[in-house]
Amino acid sequence: MLELRNLSVAISAVQILREVSLAVPDGAMIGLIGRNGAGKTTLMKTLMGLLKATSGSVQLDGRDLLAAPTHARVRLGIGYMPEDRRLIPDLTVEENVLVPAWAARLADARERLERVYELIPEMRAGPLPTWAHCCRVHLLPGLPSATFTAIRFSGAAASRTSIMLHSRKTSG
Repeated sequence: MLELRNLSVAISAVQILREVSLAVPDGAMIGLIGRNGAGKTTLMKTLMGLLKATSGSVQLDGRDLLAAPTHARVRLGIGYMPEDRRLIPDLTVEENVLVPAWAARLADARERLERVYELIPEMRAGPLPTWAHCCRVHLLPGLPSATFTAIRFSGAAASRTSIMLHSRKTSG
């Protein structure tokens, strides 16, 4: 279970989150919906350790998450898919999928990649209908947004996440 109690976060002198409390039971799927600037991405970045909380607590299965460094949070089962297209163009698709596992120094990265191939067989077979490449070749410019999302999702899945944080812009 993920549990936030009175979590507050400021960026510079601006208070973004004020005493946020939330409990997410194991197996639950939730969505945070709000206007731009409401703090959704700030919350996710704080959960990943990219921003520091000014007060409050975050527990993951009884562990103090705020005390864990960012790289350790991947080992604890947290995956983060930011809203941007943050991939490494000099790496192949497969290498981009493996980056989160490599960053967390997971010894079984190849086995985790095989799990991704079980979940998304098109990743191995390539090319997906909207993809202009295969997994073992470098990224091509102009790929659709859904392709970037699939690659980032695959990277998080390769880390065997129990919590997936996905920040996605919507319009309308």
